[in-house]
Amino acid sequence: MSLLNVHPSLIPKYRGPAPIQWAIANGDTRTGVSIINMEDVSQGFDTGDIHAVRELDMPEAPTYPSLAPVLANIGGNLLVDVLRRLIAGKVERTPQDAKQVTRARLITEKVFEVNWTHDANRIERLHRAVGHQRPLFTTFKLAKSLKRLQLYDVG
Repeated sequence: MSLLNVHPSLIPKYRGPAPIQWAIANGDTRTGVSIINMEDVSQGFDTGDIHAVRELDMPEAPTYPSLAPVLANIGGNLLVDVLRRLIAGKVERTPQDAKQVTRARLITEKVFEVNWTHDANRIERLHRAVGHQRPLFTTFKLAKSLKRLQLYDVG
């Protein structure tokens, strides 16, 4: 029996815990869902063979809360299709292309701090990607103390 992972990215792109957030933050124009094998986690997470992929155009100005349910719906339907093909003995497995691997690193507090060397579009995409979790912030010096300013709306 195979263990399957419904992963909200175009594996091997965005292996890791935050693929939706990084696809939005990086301004990707395509996204999707991959059904991958999970039998050998000793090789790392999200490294298994690919059973199926469904691609779609990234919607205009997506946010994590707007995109995640779309990908979940696609992933559920794709999983049912893969399970039916597995039962029928007709599923194919394609190894991942190691040259195409990118990481979707964990969203940590450092990600929420605005880097003012980035252009406004990049900062706005980051807000759409992670702003549902907590606001972006910046720090500045006022008098002799360091102040933290939270940015609730960046658009």
